[in-house]
Amino acid sequence: MRRTRTVAAAAAVLTVLLTGCSAAASAEGQTASVTVGVMPGADLAPLYVGIKDGIFAEHGIDVTVHSLAATTADIVRAVDEGRYDIGYADIISILAAQENGSELQIVSGAADTSGDARADYAGIVTAASDIDDVSDLTGRKVAVDTLGTTNEVVVRAAVDAAGGNSSTMTLEAIPFINARKAIEGGMVTAALMVEPYLTAARLDGLRIISHPYAEFDEKLTVSGYFTSTATASERSDVVESFVAALAESFEAAESNDNAVRTNISTFLSSDARVRTRLILPAFSTEIDRDAAQALADSALEYGLIARAPDLGALLP
Repeated sequence: MRRTRTVAAAAAVLTVLLTGCSAAASAEGQTASVTVGVMPGADLAPLYVGIKDGIFAEHGIDVTVHSLAATTADIVRAVDEGRYDIGYADIISILAAQENGSELQIVSGAADTSGDARADYAGIVTAASDIDDVSDLTGRKVAVDTLGTTNEVVVRAAVDAAGGNSSTMTLEAIPFINARKAIEGGMVTAALMVEPYLTAARLDGLRIISHPYAEFDEKLTVSGYFTSTATASERSDVVESFVAALAESFEAAESNDNAVRTNISTFLSSDARVRTRLILPAFSTEIDRDAAQALADSALEYGLIARAPDLGALLP
């Protein structure tokens, strides 16, 4: 069962109370253009549902989605440089960028683990017959979509928690869409995959040996929407309206599972057998601070960041 957390707190994001029409739509007929940088995945479904259902338009927001970035670092850089208004990335990528001097602010949570360590929207997958559990990845090559991210942290943590030694693994940066071929071609022993790639691989016979998001923390917020501090200041009304529309989109996604699954095919290549079986994240604007702190602590331990971050200044 998917874990749902209320989005009522979204009304307080950026310390404003939004009632009636949103700030961006306060002038009749006026709309504000917002560019959003993403990397495609099933966890983006609420954004596309909100666009399709006119939720963002009702808030006076005309959303343009850019999905050609190769890595989350590319998205962070584009937001920091003002080329995108809003970005979508994992929490550790945002923390690392802030440590390196980027002035960023998370405005909303997005995708949380389902909380079920037996069935989550991300999993470590293998075809190797000599891999019984995730601890057997000690000394092996393992693929993650991007190095230095939340995904690296949770993969390492899963191996170590199972009694293995993640320091002896070799991590390879391979996009999710290519991860299965990397396994089947012998480039890596295992790979972290997210939906819909995870279910496609499972249906075709690959084995899931770990669900590292849920294993790390059942309340883990994996990714969020963020902006630069400059955009948050100079276009505060637009950011407020975007967050309000996003909260409504999350509610719509949580209340209509079928619409979410159907909508995935509009921005990701996936067939019906996959869409009907894949595991969706929990969609929430909220970010569990204890889980975020644990994630940051692990990132520090594994050397992905150099110092403890000020989560209070970064999180909404």
